[in-house]
Amino acid sequence: MFDHQSLRRLLWCLIGFTGLIFATKPLSFAFYYGANPPLDALKVFGNIIVEPDNVVNPPASDTAQNNSGARWYAYVALGETNPSRKYYPKIPKAWMLGKNQTWGSAVMDQAAPEWPDFFLAHVIAPLWKQGYRGFFFDALDSYTLFVSEPEQRARQAAG
Repeated sequence: MFDHQSLRRLLWCLIGFTGLIFATKPLSFAFYYGANPPLDALKVFGNIIVEPDNVVNPPASDTAQNNSGARWYAYVALGETNPSRKYYPKIPKAWMLGKNQTWGSAVMDQAAPEWPDFFLAHVIAPLWKQGYRGFFFDALDSYTLFVSEPEQRARQAAG
């Protein structure tokens, strides 16, 4: 298992590597959040973003199941957490800014010093173990639902 510092380094390397891929490769994306993705229909896309709770074992790029060479990405909401997530009960309530009524999820305090390590250990590391090597981050700006002061917004963005 990775220690927290190694996970942070890995995450930054993945973000940089993903940027290189997107900068040098034609872009085609499919977003499929349902269960049992239709592989034949999706293989025309170079990048497939899925809900990882619905695709526990993504096809590796070198398997017959993924003969198109598509890259699979796990959808990850960085700034929000839904109560259906396995790790949700482990999140201290003090790290929650409030509830996003639209999605029924908790908006996270990204400035909480322990949040990055928790996120890496409880979200990214398990997905890595499942076989994901790419991550599609969403909800990074959800804090704007609850934080309006410029200084506080800057702290959230930095977090």
